[in-house]
Amino acid sequence: MTYISNLRHLTVRLFFTVISIIFIGLYKFGIIKLSHSICYVVEGNNWVVSRIGNIFSDYYKNFPQNFFFYLSRYPVFSASKILHFGSPHLWLRWHKYCKLNNTSIVNFYHGSTDPNYGNPDFINAFISSASLIDVIVTSCTLTKSRLLSWGIPPSKIVVIPLGIDFSRFHGPESSFQRISPPNEFYIGSFQKDSIGWGSSSLPKLIKGPDLFAQTVSILSKSIPNIHVLLTGPSRDYLKNTLSSLNIKYTHVNNVDSSLMAFPYNCIDLYLITSREEGGPLALLESLASNVPVVTTPCGMAVDLPSSPLLNVVGSFEANDLANCCLSVLRSGLKHSNTNNSHLESICDWKSILPIYSKLYSVYLD
Repeated sequence: MTYISNLRHLTVRLFFTVISIIFIGLYKFGIIKLSHSICYVVEGNNWVVSRIGNIFSDYYKNFPQNFFFYLSRYPVFSASKILHFGSPHLWLRWHKYCKLNNTSIVNFYHGSTDPNYGNPDFINAFISSASLIDVIVTSCTLTKSRLLSWGIPPSKIVVIPLGIDFSRFHGPESSFQRISPPNEFYIGSFQKDSIGWGSSSLPKLIKGPDLFAQTVSILSKSIPNIHVLLTGPSRDYLKNTLSSLNIKYTHVNNVDSSLMAFPYNCIDLYLITSREEGGPLALLESLASNVPVVTTPCGMAVDLPSSPLLNVVGSFEANDLANCCLSVLRSGLKHSNTNNSHLESICDWKSILPIYSKLYSVYLD
């Protein structure tokens, strides 16, 4: 199987190398010209990278600009002026085959060289290729600081937050309309916790599922009627660990994107225990749904404006997180009707995408 896999990999690389050589020749002889267009490079699966790409595409269909915007899984065929890679993984996969006179923009939301939960080889490969990138877009100041510490020039880095459609998220009009049972406290976790996308019980430590389980275990000693609501794929690690701790949970594997607001109306608190994050989007979705959030100091959490719903714990210690959760749950701040207009003005896609339009225009003029 290893031989067949390697042969398939070499065949694919050879194919795109030949295509790239032909394409470069056509470009140099003037047969193909770079157009006034932007190619946004996405994955083939329904991952966050692809969903964000679709949001961009829908926006530019509804609000046409002075450029043509389209999505592609295979940028080697692109003659666009700008190639915007949705992730550093896509950049490393394709840049050797498609670098002509394109402007290269790469989204880099988080990453670490810590061998305990990061990927040093991947990060080092990205750093080595950074001289070929024109702009690196990140979503938070924590990641910007890390990029700078790796030697990325500050002139290459732009901080643009991740966003959501705030119109799709709202809490119940009062705590009495909360959907979950009134005699239980529901804690939400809607991000994958296991490695891969199939059945795996190996923890994805960068997302902190071990810390989540420890926190909930400590919390359950003070509030025994804790119930954890899990959504999405790759949740086996937490399911197995919560079962071993005798903590009740419910797992809803597939939630249609049109119904993604529904789980937030079922919970009293959203708990984020990640060691590294770009957002996460669940942080914004929780706040937009008027759900209190307790989070480690990760991702965009440290950049967002203060809110009575946002509780950023200054450590990655389970005891500190559990104490903060206990304080929030006992405070009665459940689905508080908080004014999110300031947050919406910063983190709604309708506010963020015009920023990208301005970024694109710099390289299209």
